Amino acid sequence: MIGRYTASLFSIAGLLAILPTLSRAASPLASATVIKESRHLVDAGKWDEAGKLLEEQLKKTKDAVEVARLRAELAHYAADRNTYFQKNEDSVREAIAVARSAVQESGDKQALATLEMAEGRFTYFRALDKVGDWQAPTEHFDRALKTFEELGDGIGLAEATFYRGLVYQMQDQDKPARETLDKGLELTNRTGDERMRSFIVRHIAYLQQKTGEIDLARTNFRESLRLRQQNEMHLFVPFALLVLAELELDQKNTAEAIKLTEEAIPLSKSGNSPRALYSGQLLLAKLYSEMGRTAEAKNLGEQSRDGAKAFGDLDASKEAEDFLQKHQG
Repeated sequence: MIGRYTASLFSIAGLLAILPTLSRAASPLASATVIKESRHLVDAGKWDEAGKLLEEQLKKTKDAVEVARLRAELAHYAADRNTYFQKNEDSVREAIAVARSAVQESGDKQALATLEMAEGRFTYFRALDKVGDWQAPTEHFDRALKTFEELGDGIGLAEATFYRGLVYQMQDQDKPARETLDKGLELTNRTGDERMRSFIVRHIAYLQQKTGEIDLARTNFRESLRLRQQNEMHLFVPFALLVLAELELDQKNTAEAIKLTEEAIPLSKSGNSPRALYSGQLLLAKLYSEMGRTAEAKNLGEQSRDGAKAFGDLDASKEAEDFLQKHQG
């Protein structure tokens, strides 16, 4: 099971090697298990349970290292929640500030690397939304890469490598993006981390689609879907279906695109994945509109607009409203 749900922030094997009779050393080991389980709960869309698990473990310890690692993971969790469940940038900033203080007090490198990932991912998505620049995530991910490498943490290194590749990709620097993603893929092959592999092959597929390698892109998009289904990543399965739908739509396979989108919408609800839900609703609204299913398209457009607004994604809400205005009457 470790290979399937692994996203741990430090090496359990390394801790076991230094764990004789010291009670103090047992705390970070306990937090490692909690952190791994919390990330699995996030992948499953169980947001409240994931956060509560970290908070409860935090109440049980006064160990400075464990506190720093849990605080850093809570910042990582807040960044995830802000991206996929409900936008609340102030809560992310607060979690990062609290974690930074704990990390500085402990001097723990593992907590520091996790915090750099949290800040990197937060600033990455701000840059993606065009309210930030690419320098900030670049610096955070570079520092995380360096620290994970020093720690010998292959799982953390793969996550940082993936996001560093994304920064290249989103700036249309395709050659270094592919080289970096390939490095990340090799790391996941070594560690057996299927979770991170699902993200990496997805973004390699985007690059393949861009260069016209459609069959290879489709294969990798489907591999990403398979890995997410196999590893109970209910939050991310709908995104995998939607990207396949968009590929098929680009290839004029409209019926297949509709089928995939119709499959993604109920899974977005059951997987507690609101961002995927309002994205899927708008895509299906556009597809239905082209088929003359205007009443269904209008209903889906309204749901998408309202869902995006509730999430806090004003750009997506406006896109849905623009669709409704264009197709009114």
